[in-house]
Amino acid sequence: LDTSQGTSNLERSRKKCQRLRGEDASSSAPAPPPPAYSRSKHHALIAARCASSRRPFNSVSDPYYIQEVQMLCPEANLPSPQTVSRDVLAMYSFGAEAVRNYFLV
Repeated sequence: LDTSQGTSNLERSRKKCQRLRGEDASSSAPAPPPPAYSRSKHHALIAARCASSRRPFNSVSDPYYIQEVQMLCPEANLPSPQTVSRDVLAMYSFGAEAVRNYFLV
């Protein structure tokens, strides 16, 4: 496998694909703007992260995590561990109900 061309093969393939799709192959499209901050979406993401990654609810109290969030979004308001726990339970209850309704005959 010849890797001396670095990312040249990738760039050539991108341009070819864009030509086949009728797009301008000379430059890639600019990245879309980041979504606006939403407290409810942020809380949902935290709950999903805790549930799916088996993270403790009190991970939102970690000083380094708080600093990271404040650095990325100063107006962010982190939930308490108790709120994360309630959010995870609410997500589970909603999901369980949806699954139960799906399998009702």
